[in-house]
Amino acid sequence: MTRWPNGSSTQPRVSSPYGPRDPRVGISNFHHGVDFTGYSTICAVLPGRVSWAGRYNDAAGNAVCIRPDGFNDTVEILDFHVASWKVSKGQRVSEGQALAVPGRTGNASGVCDHFEIRVNGTAVDPIAWMRAHGAGAGSAAGASGASSWSDAQKQTFLVSIGLDTGGIGNGWGPKSIAATKTFQQLVGLTDDGVFGPNTTGVALVISAGANLTARPVADIQRVIGAAADGIWGNKTSLAVFRWQKANALTADSKWGPLSDAKAFPPAPPVVVPPSTQWPTNGRNATSRPTAEIQRLVGVKDDGEYGPATSQAVAAWQSAHWLEADGIWGQASDGTGFPPAGSIHGIDYSFARPDVATLAQRGVKLAGRYLWSPTYADGRTNKGISKGELAALNGASIDVFFIYEEDGKELLGGRDAGVRVATAAEGFLTALGKQGHPIYFNVDYDAPAADLPKILESLDGIASVIGVERVGLYAGYGPLKAAFDAGKIRWGFQTYAWSGGKWDARAQLQQWSNGQWGGSVDFTRAMVAEYGQHPVTVTPPPDPEPDTVPVDRSWLQSVFDKLKQLLGGGK
Repeated sequence: MTRWPNGSSTQPRVSSPYGPRDPRVGISNFHHGVDFTGYSTICAVLPGRVSWAGRYNDAAGNAVCIRPDGFNDTVEILDFHVASWKVSKGQRVSEGQALAVPGRTGNASGVCDHFEIRVNGTAVDPIAWMRAHGAGAGSAAGASGASSWSDAQKQTFLVSIGLDTGGIGNGWGPKSIAATKTFQQLVGLTDDGVFGPNTTGVALVISAGANLTARPVADIQRVIGAAADGIWGNKTSLAVFRWQKANALTADSKWGPLSDAKAFPPAPPVVVPPSTQWPTNGRNATSRPTAEIQRLVGVKDDGEYGPATSQAVAAWQSAHWLEADGIWGQASDGTGFPPAGSIHGIDYSFARPDVATLAQRGVKLAGRYLWSPTYADGRTNKGISKGELAALNGASIDVFFIYEEDGKELLGGRDAGVRVATAAEGFLTALGKQGHPIYFNVDYDAPAADLPKILESLDGIASVIGVERVGLYAGYGPLKAAFDAGKIRWGFQTYAWSGGKWDARAQLQQWSNGQWGGSVDFTRAMVAEYGQHPVTVTPPPDPEPDTVPVDRSWLQSVFDKLKQLLGGGK
């Protein structure tokens, strides 16, 4: 592209920029296009098809609209307020072809070309879009929309992202300066409080933010930590800008395919080779009779684990999102023969599996960590966010909560228990999930010598959140000891360090690690209630008053002496 709508490689003069308007002008407080002036013929900026020519509406007046080639009808270029038009709807036009004559039809204060670009129906900054698609950067005097924002326009923008300017249109005072500094800090600019060209440029980018995908806006808002109201405003655009910067993407406030892929990565793909490529050298690595496996995967149950069985197992594994290696191991056995009444789920830390994919794969529960969701530099941390929690619950996936530091924090005894319980409770409260059980971790093969300290730590935890909410993740030994001593009400047992034993009191079993490319562990609930709902904590009873044993005969002698002294006895 080499032309602007004036038919030149030089950008026309801007009489009214894209972005928030000065509210005192008495019209819409956001200008979805840019008003160009100074030319007598409006030209096509790209070749394409005329999608409209004629009266548009009362506000726009007469208009000519083009669907440019090469964008699969996702882009529309509109010229409003035209006095007359030279093309008709459905006509094909070439770049530079005359389309219309600028005018002031509709709601226009003077002759201009209101030039607007919509992507997937959403107006974007037309100057930024044109330059991104090859328009000349040269400009006539007064062409910079950024430098022409009034104080009231700047205040309108700052208010739209939730900052207090002390009012709009009543002067640029200390609150406007403070709001500007806050905005500059949020977007990584020098916080000098001066709303100059750099600050205005970023404000224009944010004002032009848009969802360019089919992803529901509320889903995006949950991921980026914005209020999930489903409305794309400047607050959402600002949150997208910050999220993009933190994730090393181009910070343009546009939610496009790159942002979407980063925020909603697909689960590791399951590669389905042709049937001729299924492995033929598999084996049964479990104690389950081969004939049972053969009946499940649909081959002759002769008890021989030959090539046909190996291929059938691989096909079955692929259909169940397991590694299709033809080997019947722990993950295949737990998936194919789950305990009766168990509920399939996962637990994970740093991964962010796509929620829709989890639901498709039959996941009903997820164990997530009470921790910060991101590091200070924006990298993904292991904690669950409000947005992720809402997305999981929205897909009918229940969540139970885990707290872990290094997996050995419970060796610190009672004081350590108080500390970790207080920290975990803070994260849980921030999620709005007060009262839920919490599983604290013994994430190593704990010897018997460590159990006294672990049990003391559980006492400390109970003193903070109540024993009714205390859960433990551990191997068989520590979990059994904690249940036997009455220190926990909830058990999350891992198969690791358990020697094939399962404690029947544990509500949850982590039965296979490192699934789906190492991103998740397989976990199953053995009962309907496993900590996904809040529980009632019984307050401790009032302490009994202190009692002192007294000899009644001695007390009687004291009473008799008192009577004598008072003249009431012998």
